[in-house]
Amino acid sequence: MGQHLYMKLDGGRWVFRRRVPAGLVPLMRRRELVRTIGACDYRAAQREARRLAYLADDLFTMLKTSPSLPPELVDQLARDWYRRKLDEHAGRLARIDHGDSDEFEAAEERARRSYERHRAHMLRDDREMVTGAATHLLQHHGVAVGEDDPAFTDLCQKLLRAGTAAAEVNFAHHRGDISARPSDPLFSAPVSQPSPIIIMSAPQAAAQPAPKADLGPSIKELIEAHTKALSAK
Repeated sequence: MGQHLYMKLDGGRWVFRRRVPAGLVPLMRRRELVRTIGACDYRAAQREARRLAYLADDLFTMLKTSPSLPPELVDQLARDWYRRKLDEHAGRLARIDHGDSDEFEAAEERARRSYERHRAHMLRDDREMVTGAATHLLQHHGVAVGEDDPAFTDLCQKLLRAGTAAAEVNFAHHRGDISARPSDPLFSAPVSQPSPIIIMSAPQAAAQPAPKADLGPSIKELIEAHTKALSAK
């Protein structure tokens, strides 16, 4: 049984490894893309490795034609970060003793203050509050964008909006409105599994692809559309 070109077995876990083209190494600040697929059967790992290989090809194509991130990709990164923040809030809420009224009221008050604080930062455009998060997010997904790039500014502003939206929903959850949606239209779509973000997104269970939510085009589709538009110019 032949092994997939970009798939290696390491300590009982399948790992995807793909060399970055030499011309993109300075931009991506890495020579190789590495993603743990996990401990699963060979066929499931092979399917995931193929998916990652296709996404890597699209990423390389996009970066060769346009080193900066188009707005659609910035939006997708911000939405993914918003969902992660929601998960963090949900984890804290689940640990509260709902039978202890004092504890629950204190948690609700913290959620209210958190929402007001995030909203104030957003309204003041306090981008320095999320500069570190934006840098980490871009590095995690294998894209190098300088802080002087307009796309970086756009991402910081949308992370401020994402934090505010997540805090708004968290406050509503503490008040008993479990179906609450944020008022910001960028994040108001129903929340499901995060969409794939470029190449370094952690895959869901490899044997079963994550269910698709109605959250618009995937990163792969956005990259393809962006690349076609550039080629047509």
